[in-house]
Amino acid sequence: MPRLSADKQAESTAPRGQEHYWAVMVGLDRSGEFTGRMVLGKTNTTKTTLYEYMRRLVKAGFLKVTREEKINGPIARKYYRIAKRSRFAPRIAKDGKVFPPPKRDHMWRAMRMNGEFTAATLMVWASTDEVDIKLDDSKDYIKHLYKAGYLKLIGKVHNTYKYRLIKNTGPLPPQVQKIKQVWDPNEKKVMKPKEEKS
Repeated sequence: MPRLSADKQAESTAPRGQEHYWAVMVGLDRSGEFTGRMVLGKTNTTKTTLYEYMRRLVKAGFLKVTREEKINGPIARKYYRIAKRSRFAPRIAKDGKVFPPPKRDHMWRAMRMNGEFTAATLMVWASTDEVDIKLDDSKDYIKHLYKAGYLKLIGKVHNTYKYRLIKNTGPLPPQVQKIKQVWDPNEKKVMKPKEEKS
């Protein structure tokens, strides 16, 4: 079965994805211990997919097993607590290696922090020792967010365009999908491109 795009998942009321799993765990952790089954009950993914992600979180130190409860012979129910906080869902390889946030996470955060920027200044502000933002990365993300109505063109600086963020919908970066539409995970909807002036 082909994987649904983010907007189609929302349309089918199927909350899933690592950001959703992590948000559910953070919410459950506020009340104490939680189990994989409790997380699974608040999403619409498969047990295999969720438990694999939780296994990686344990391996990377973001989750800890607080206790195990025998339920059927050798089978035990594990209880968890969050051991290391993260604003965004940790991205973790099978071996427990933690990947840095995607480039667009960095660029969106820089836009929200600074408000006004050019492609060049955004490239500099969003780059870190772990994540190297290229000028083409910056221009491409700006182009899509501008078309979707997040940015306003406010002028030119040294022959380069300057923009202002006018639609700050939340901490999660808008996603440019393969079909070039922008999906906003904060508002859980596709942001329609603004109409071009004739």
